[in-house]
Amino acid sequence: MPYPAQITNFAQSVNLIVKNRYRDDITSSDGQAFIESIMDWGNQALDELESITDVDGSPVNWRWLITPNEELGSVSTDDTELELDDDILNVVTSADRPLKIVKDGVTVSTWQIVSPDQLGAVQGQDTATKVGQSIFFSRAIKSDENGGDVISDITTIIPRFTSTNSEAINTVKPKQLLLLCIAKNVSLPDIVQGGLNPAYVQKYNDLLQSAITINRASSQSNIIQRDDY
Repeated sequence: MPYPAQITNFAQSVNLIVKNRYRDDITSSDGQAFIESIMDWGNQALDELESITDVDGSPVNWRWLITPNEELGSVSTDDTELELDDDILNVVTSADRPLKIVKDGVTVSTWQIVSPDQLGAVQGQDTATKVGQSIFFSRAIKSDENGGDVISDITTIIPRFTSTNSEAINTVKPKQLLLLCIAKNVSLPDIVQGGLNPAYVQKYNDLLQSAITINRASSQSNIIQRDDY
């Protein structure tokens, strides 16, 4: 059964970058096997994009993956852990937008997400950390928080390629970032590519750094910096 047009066209775009042409045999068994391999390379590229870090070592929380004020679940008295849905990649907090426990529309407590080794180490602030697909709280949930909803901004996992799912093509911004990531990985084992492959790597790295810069610029703090006299 032929792959959907969007997946076929995407695979052809990768081939155009690497070979400077479209495949003529895309509907043949070899062409369909090529598309399947591109989906596999694509899913590896999505793993790579989800693990990108900023200059300070922090994960890059791509704007196109963020969902604000997501309800993560409810908590009960004495709980110290909340299991997350499988499609949640990161829990994103800042000083202005902490994780909250909300009851009847009222915020009863706020928490900052920290690294596991900092859990409970921040004085005067309740903290939480994400390990695997669970949030661990720095203290047990109190009675006045019992039954409250845990709400925070999150980033979601990029949908993976399947024979019927091409959502990743429209999710990654810009799409060229995903195309070049696949192209550099596809061409890496091919020694015949010689001096061409570094060009893919450089184009990808340049575009990646531009995307990170734009992403960072879109999330600057709204606090005005003033001179200290």
